[in-house]
Amino acid sequence: MKSEKSLGLPSRSSGSVTSLAQGTGSHRGPTQSIRGARKTIAKERATKVDTEQAGFLRNRTVRNQTTRELYCNAVAKFTAFALTLGAILSCIEDVDRALEKYFETLFIQGSSQYVASCTLCGWAFLNPAMSTKPRHHFPLSKAALKGWKNLEPGGSKDPCPFEVCLMIAGWFLDKGFVMMAAFVVLCFDTYVRPGVMSVLKRSNILTPSSHVHAGYKHWSLVLSPSVEGVPTKVGEFDDSLIVGSKGREWISKVLEKLWRHSNPNATLFSFSLREIETQFRNASAALGLGLLKLSPHTLRHGGPSHDIYFELRSLAEVQRRGCWKALASVKRYEKHACLQRQLNKLTAAQQLAARQASLSVPARLLRMLG
Repeated sequence: MKSEKSLGLPSRSSGSVTSLAQGTGSHRGPTQSIRGARKTIAKERATKVDTEQAGFLRNRTVRNQTTRELYCNAVAKFTAFALTLGAILSCIEDVDRALEKYFETLFIQGSSQYVASCTLCGWAFLNPAMSTKPRHHFPLSKAALKGWKNLEPGGSKDPCPFEVCLMIAGWFLDKGFVMMAAFVVLCFDTYVRPGVMSVLKRSNILTPSSHVHAGYKHWSLVLSPSVEGVPTKVGEFDDSLIVGSKGREWISKVLEKLWRHSNPNATLFSFSLREIETQFRNASAALGLGLLKLSPHTLRHGGPSHDIYFELRSLAEVQRRGCWKALASVKRYEKHACLQRQLNKLTAAQQLAARQASLSVPARLLRMLG
């Protein structure tokens, strides 16, 4: 019998068999590739949500974590109120009656329409079976909100003037709340929602690249980076804006100092939205600004109103900077009387203090930030 070698066949040595086996094993089959892809996707999804939390997909019908917390807090307060009435919140009719009484109580106590709206939206968010979308759902509550809006058109949405913003920032500096002062001026200049500003990180700041070209000299913010997978309130990613508008160039230095003193993975501000809202109310009360009905959110209205009044930006430019989808959302900023009405609520002494704040606060803030 002829050998394999004499027939010209390759030798079946152990090394050749091993090599063949290793070569075959190095190729992944289709089933293995699918499994690997699924594992990769699963890891990415695990970084986006807490999969141990009940209803974690349903909870993302509201994109922003701050808004979800706001809804939960509003509903908790309403539930406590309903207990004092002995109300059983088991069906829409019972909840609707209790909500109407709660809204009436909020109105009498001097709360804002926003609190009432958050309560109704929050209840629907936490109880999807009781949606507010059908017209016949919550008729009493919706009618109460409409009546409130008729009594107080526009609610507390009048803008915060820039000089008043600096008065409040100055009060924060007097109390040693330097980061809150920085928060206030950044909200005004950028139009960024306070809830978004409160969770910004160092990675949201884009540093200048003037070594590439002299034109790349600005400090900027990028909102909802696509790599994080969390869109803005209107569902967009990578909204960006330059910090430090004309006449407010010093605010870009505020952002620079925050960037230099912050840790890579930490938020820029250590306080929560609720804490800044509380201290903002304290500042407003201490400065006697109650008639202006100010809140951190009025800073988002103040910036656009100021810029259009002084012709620093067009309506379209304001829309892009504030990331408003509809032009109708920014039409109100053309109503210059709203800004002047706020200033006319100040006494002569307050107007003088506002002017002094506009002259002294920028340098004080930059110095205290270090």
